[in-house]
Amino acid sequence: MDALVSDKPEFVRLFVDNGADVGDFLTYGRLQRLYRSAPPKSLLFDLLQRKHEEGRLTLAGLGAQQAREPPVGPPAFSLHEVSRLLKDFLHDACRGLYQEVSGRRLGGAGPGHQEADARARGDRGPHAVFLLTRWRMFWGAPVTVFLGNVLMYFAFLFLFAYVLLVDFRPPPQGPSGAEVTLYFWVFTLVLEEIRQKFALYVEDNWNKCDMTAIFLFVVGVTCRSVGPRGLTGGPLILAVDFMVFTLRLIHIFAIHKQLGPKIIIVERMMKDVFFFLFFLSVWLVAYGVTTQALLHPHDGRLEWVFRRVLYRPYLQIFGQIPLDEIDGYPHRATCVSEARVNCSLHPLLQEDSPSCPNLYANWLVILLLVTFLLVTNVLLMNLLIAMFSYTFQVVQGNADMFWKFQRYHLIVEYHERPALAPPFILLSHLSLMLKRVFRKGAEQKHMLDSWDCELTPGEVPRAFSTSCSRPRWTADRPRHQFKKPPCPLDTKLGRME
Repeated sequence: MDALVSDKPEFVRLFVDNGADVGDFLTYGRLQRLYRSAPPKSLLFDLLQRKHEEGRLTLAGLGAQQAREPPVGPPAFSLHEVSRLLKDFLHDACRGLYQEVSGRRLGGAGPGHQEADARARGDRGPHAVFLLTRWRMFWGAPVTVFLGNVLMYFAFLFLFAYVLLVDFRPPPQGPSGAEVTLYFWVFTLVLEEIRQKFALYVEDNWNKCDMTAIFLFVVGVTCRSVGPRGLTGGPLILAVDFMVFTLRLIHIFAIHKQLGPKIIIVERMMKDVFFFLFFLSVWLVAYGVTTQALLHPHDGRLEWVFRRVLYRPYLQIFGQIPLDEIDGYPHRATCVSEARVNCSLHPLLQEDSPSCPNLYANWLVILLLVTFLLVTNVLLMNLLIAMFSYTFQVVQGNADMFWKFQRYHLIVEYHERPALAPPFILLSHLSLMLKRVFRKGAEQKHMLDSWDCELTPGEVPRAFSTSCSRPRWTADRPRHQFKKPPCPLDTKLGRME
């Protein structure tokens, strides 16, 4: 008992290897004691405590909406709370095991009925069923589906890069076979995105990345199909789209215990960068507009204005400072500074050449430059580094929890996906569609046949257990409205009497 409470599975395994029977050892009281010994800070303890308090408030007649009082004394969990908790987690998974009673061999049926049922179901023996089940479970396992999707995604990126770099033919020749294959591949990706529920789909940032990549691909193909003008716009958009598809590969590292938490760190650091850019943009615009008004007050060309207001101050943060333009000064009336060699003050002579800087207030520009670099390179950069350090410490301190959370969601995602990866996923979609159609028809036919047929005395126990195990309500009806069979069981029993 102490080994189980102390979480020592190797010690317990030693007892089992020496002949100890765990089933006889775990009595009701000992099993209840094990659940009560859960650590107070564990998730199991918290969930059991909630179930216990809900039951206590219900018995007291206070209602579930009243504020819960803090527990007094040690926990008094019972197996009733444990069963309620397991029902929340395992109800959907275990419900099908108890609803398939009609397909199982019951003890009340004789050997003749069992053989007849086996022939009716088309059983091919236990060995064939075992191999078929293992084959289906292997290809439907989340790890197999995940590895298959990763390998096929690498093949998709290789095909995409090949089409962009080598086989992107002009419109007169039309798309090549590789490009048509790429279009079909993306079409299968779109079908898989449509299959998922939209409400849950948009909650995942990676799904938003998929939608962005597919949207850019559709826009790029549309630009390529419009004519000669789209010949340059199509490859441009598809090249950007290839970058989005490639960044989607970061998602596969979530399964790794060391790299998985780093994805969360990078994601949170990106949010920190956006906050940093907000402060930086304020100083950038203030400094850029002021220096443009002091150095080039008569240059009204928009492309040069935006270049000097936004682009040049951003480069000055990284050390590209035009000292010849800022620190220029006239020596004499017949001499010019180095900043005025390839410039012009006349609007007709400027065209694509830069305008000459106005040097009457260059001392103020230098003072503003020193202040701007002091704030951005010292104050804001250190603020960003401090934000990165705090984010790294928070995530790294709970790295194991974040990794388990990512791993769980990845397993759930690929457990719900079809077994085949794109572009072969189209076969899985067709198979799922056919299964739903035939399964719906078979269920309706089986329900009618099971109640309309005449019952023999040997089939009464089986029919009764089947009727008890069948769910009494459907999703489109209220829970209190029971489904009435066309011929009640009491009528059948009356016929036999």
